[in-house]
Amino acid sequence: MIIKLGDGSSVLLDYCTKKDDHSLVAVIPDDLNRRFTKGDIENIRDAVNRFEKLYDTEIVIFSVNRFSDWSVHEASIDCYLHFVTAERLKY
Repeated sequence: MIIKLGDGSSVLLDYCTKKDDHSLVAVIPDDLNRRFTKGDIENIRDAVNRFEKLYDTEIVIFSVNRFSDWSVHEASIDCYLHFVTAERLKY
């Protein structure tokens, strides 16, 4: 699902599902070398907020590369934001 943001840009939410009052949104990188920046993650949050209110929406972002310290810190604060690196998928 492609969500248009207020600044004219758009965000692709690769997987969206909803059951009762809970939602799950997954974002998969379109390029294996892509690193998600602070701006990318904020845009994803904004897009999810436009799709569904954030309070019952789990956001899972996949990446081959490790996430920045800021991203990991944000995920520790926000229990609905999850990051999965490819190296963790083998466990």
